[in-house]
Amino acid sequence: MDSALVSLYCPPMAINFAGWRLMRTAAEPMAATITLQPSGIQFKISKVTIPPTYVRWKSWLSWMVDACPGDGAENAAALHVDLPEEPVLFNPSTLTMDAQPIYANATLTISGGLVFKGEKAILFPLCKAGLSGAPAVTAKGTLLRVA
Repeated sequence: MDSALVSLYCPPMAINFAGWRLMRTAAEPMAATITLQPSGIQFKISKVTIPPTYVRWKSWLSWMVDACPGDGAENAAALHVDLPEEPVLFNPSTLTMDAQPIYANATLTISGGLVFKGEKAILFPLCKAGLSGAPAVTAKGTLLRVA
């Protein structure tokens, strides 16, 4: 196995007011589908959870989501994702809070000693959050075998 293709389905996420110039996201249980290359073996980790995270006001029309981890284990595999701070811009024409695309570091460990890693390897795409919260998105990337 030389690489692991990772697809993370991020379901809709609630965003709540937490105080003056402060919001908080709900915990997000992402679902990972992993395909090992070149074998094509595929498996799932059904809960890779990001904890509740603060969204802080930075300046006029600009917010920042705190950096946070995402972790999950299932089927003799564990996935750890490190999400960096995520800039969010208010879009007055659509009345949405647009979380900008970010690249996250990730590590996949499979029983038997297989380890796959990637720096800035998983792309979380643009996400336009409205009054009801953030819609579902799918993040994708490739991790390379290191052990």
